[in-house]
Amino acid sequence: MIAIGNYINVFSDDRNNDYDVFVILNEPNDQPTPEEVDIIGREVKAIYDSFSPDKRREAQEVLDELDLNCLDYGCQVVERR
Repeated sequence: MIAIGNYINVFSDDRNNDYDVFVILNEPNDQPTPEEVDIIGREVKAIYDSFSPDKRREAQEVLDELDLNCLDYGCQVVERR
């Protein structure tokens, strides 16, 4: 079986707050629109720029609550360090 899909890579612009986060869109989500990519990027950046102790979990919860077509079937937040 072969699976293809979409992901959004959100990374820090600030060297003092370095992060690289992948938001993997579960199949069979629609491809994200540019507006949806902007919204997801803004939400993830806000959490990763904050003092939240469990950023990955908080980002997952926030994204699960968004009413975006590209997230109808959920997503996974993966940190790369």
